[in-house]
Amino acid sequence: MALNDACTHPRARHQHGTYACYTICRCRCDDCRNANRTYENNRARRVAYGRERLTDATPAHNHLDHLRAAGMSWLQIARALGWSTAATKRARTLGRMERDRAAAILALKVTVSLDDLPDGRMVPAVGTRRRLQALACLGWSVKALAEAYRVHYSLLDRAMRGDLTTARTARTVRGMYDDLSMRRRAGGRPSAVARTLNDAARRGWAPPLAWDDIDDPTETPDVGEKARGLDLDEWLHLVLGASIPWWAYTLAALAPGMFAALTVLGMVVVVGILAVLGDTTSR
Repeated sequence: MALNDACTHPRARHQHGTYACYTICRCRCDDCRNANRTYENNRARRVAYGRERLTDATPAHNHLDHLRAAGMSWLQIARALGWSTAATKRARTLGRMERDRAAAILALKVTVSLDDLPDGRMVPAVGTRRRLQALACLGWSVKALAEAYRVHYSLLDRAMRGDLTTARTARTVRGMYDDLSMRRRAGGRPSAVARTLNDAARRGWAPPLAWDDIDDPTETPDVGEKARGLDLDEWLHLVLGASIPWWAYTLAALAPGMFAALTVLGMVVVVGILAVLGDTTSR
């Protein structure tokens, strides 16, 4: 194979008759066309037999973003994969990649804990926000937590509202959660505690026991089934037993209307009595 004299790449001198020369250098000589045709035929054969070498790189991209957000640097990720830093960064830009490389990225676990990160490092606020919400279900508002632990209110408020927070704030809230997650708030004004509890219930926040892994962004809290009212069959069964006569359904269906009619009739009677008493006293 002869070198491509028109190749301008500094690290690779692509040769004629190769797929790389056809795609990267855009050479259209007969040898490069034949190399491209052979590659495409082999790829189509692999796809037909279910042995496609390349796969969509989007899941690997998302996992790399998750590792980076968790605090791992590119150098740490590259060392865990056994790749160079440049190859690891390049994998984030590929639209498709080899299956074995994608599997290696997806199998990589976070090896950096929250305690290893510097105070100012930005981390996902999912776990921090969930902890604050869970403590609100126990009566602890953000203001009450800030006063109890002598933390600035704005730090906790930003963690509740934003997608990122600092590692220092995340560690502080984790300590609060470890101290308070197993008991309901006892001190404070009853009205303030009740307001916090009502607000948490209205927003649908999950208490501490609803989480298995509170830091897992894909986990859904187990809050149990919500209470529901009895339907007509269940109510009649509880009141009358197993045998329900036909007239019970009619009476139960007419009960709301009958009650409303009796209420209106009672108001008319009261108004009439008051009118009679008024006439009597005027005489």
